[in-house]
Order: sequence, then structure tokens, then C-alpha cells
Amino acid sequence: MLYDNHNTPINDCFVEVSPSFETQTGITQVKGKTAREIDPNNEGGFIRELQPCCCNGRIHPFSILVRGRGKYK
Repeated sequence: MLYDNHNTPINDCFVEVSPSFETQTGITQVKGKTAREIDPNNEGGFIRELQPCCCNGRIHPFSILVRGRGKYK
């Protein structure tokens, strides 16, 4: 998770990616890339929802429609 000067999450980096993520989202070859590199039009919803998982290690189920892809992630 990458933060701005106010400790607000602004981006995340995919360190590991499960095959189910790729199947569910249709997004492949993301390891080592940031969310904004993958989707420059990212509105930040995915980043906000992912923060509890990254920071606290808690399970946090969510779904977000990826515009232009017609899929949820």
C-alpha cells in the first residue's frame, strides 16, 4: 500500500497474485505493478477497500465493478 503525506492510501502494488484473482477480474500479468499502472482511470475504490487487508491482515470481502471490463474485482 502506498500513502500520501496525510497517510491516505493512494495506490497499491501487487506483490503476489493468485490465479483466482486473474480468473475473476480478467486482469493478468500484474505482479510488481501498481493499481494505477494497471488502470490509470482507477477511481480509488479498490485501493480504499484493500487497505484493511494490507494493513491489518484481516479478511475484508468486497466487490467493485471494473468499468470498461464488465467484471468485478
